[in-house]
Amino acid sequence: MTLTQAGANVNFTVSLINGNRFIETGAGRVDKALIAIRRIGNLAAPSYESTEAERQKIIDAIFAEANELKQKLEGKSKQREPFSF
Repeated sequence: MTLTQAGANVNFTVSLINGNRFIETGAGRVDKALIAIRRIGNLAAPSYESTEAERQKIIDAIFAEANELKQKLEGKSKQREPFSF
C-alpha cells in the first residue's frame, strides 16, 4: 500500500498475523485498566474519608475481577455481579 502526502511517498505493509490483533488491542486495554487502577489508588489521599470496610470492598472487587479475567483468558469464564458499596 502506498500513501502520498505533500509529494512524499510512504510505503508500508499492513498484515495481521494470528494473534497480532490480540496483542495490539490488548496492550491498549491493559494500559487503560492500569491507569484506572492507579486512579482508584488516589482515593488513599487524606482528602478522601473512608472506612476500612469500604477500602476492603474496593480491593476485593478488583481482585475478584482480576481472577475473572484470568478465568476468561484460560477459557473458564463465569458471570460476575456488578460492583456496589
